Amino acid sequence: MDAGWAKLVEVVLLFGALLAFGVWQLRSVDRDRRARLAREAAQARAASEADAEAEAEAARATPAGSVAGTGTGNEGARAAASRDSD
Repeated sequence: MDAGWAKLVEVVLLFGALLAFGVWQLRSVDRDRRARLAREAAQARAASEADAEAEAEAARATPAGSVAGTGTGNEGARAAASRDSD
């Protein structure tokens, strides 16, 4: 085999190795991206479920007919009773 063929084989092998390395790296980046997206989706789903659970707990803790954060719902009756007793 003369030097021309040897160089051609060397170039083809080098090109093949570079191509294989590039494909390997691109597949690795794609796999990591998909894993990151799945992890972020799981975190968002967990946060959403936690928010829903907190809202459900707040709804269970709030007496019927009152608004959360405004007291027990009897303030109007107390105010009317105090006006009547004056």
